[in-house]
Order: sequence, then C-alpha cells, then structure tokens
Amino acid sequence: MALPLDTEARSTIGSAPVSKTGGWGFESLRACQSHPATGSRSEGATSEMDWNPANWYSESKQFLMEVRGEYRKVTWPTQKEAMAGTIGVVIVVTVLTLGLTLVDFGLGQAIRLILPGS
Repeated sequence: MALPLDTEARSTIGSAPVSKTGGWGFESLRACQSHPATGSRSEGATSEMDWNPANWYSESKQFLMEVRGEYRKVTWPTQKEAMAGTIGVVIVVTVLTLGLTLVDFGLGQAIRLILPGS
C-alpha cells in the first residue's frame, strides 16, 4: 500500500505508535483539549444547552429505560445453582485458609529454629 505523496512516515527506535491507527488521522477525544485553530473546546465538550434540566430528565429517563431492558436480558441462576456456587466458594476458601495456615506455621517454626532468640 503506497502512502500519499504529502505524508512522511517516521519512526524512532524504541517507541511504538500509541493508537491502533499508528498515528495516521487520529484525533483526541478528550473534552478538555482546545481546538488548535480556533482555541475553542472540542466537539465532545459539554455546552450550556447540556445543563438544561429538561435534557437531564429526558436523558435520565432514556438511560433508565435502557437499563431496564438490559436487566431483563440477564439470566439469573436457579436457587440450586446459587447454593452450589456458594458451597464451592466456601470449600475453596477453607482449603486455601488451611493451606496458608500450615505454610505460616511451618515458616514460623523454621524462623524459630534459625533464630533461637526470637
């Protein structure tokens, strides 16, 4: 693939492009960044119209409707599955606790043997 004639590709040893685009045509999406030509805020910045309570209400209502729709898509576990998962977690935590207790006890005894004054 040939590059356009007015572009120049450069690379510095030891650094890679930050974005997936390799730096070609990438524009920052940060709202706090000023536009170089006009000095104004970027398009992603909030305007005074965004602070209208009517907009807040309608956007909040839309958001909650979408949350409700996504909530209905969730597949909840049955009581039997939830109980089995809970028992599994309790067993794993118990085994790990016992194992770490034994390791701690063993290391403590080893330190007492190496350093008898402690």
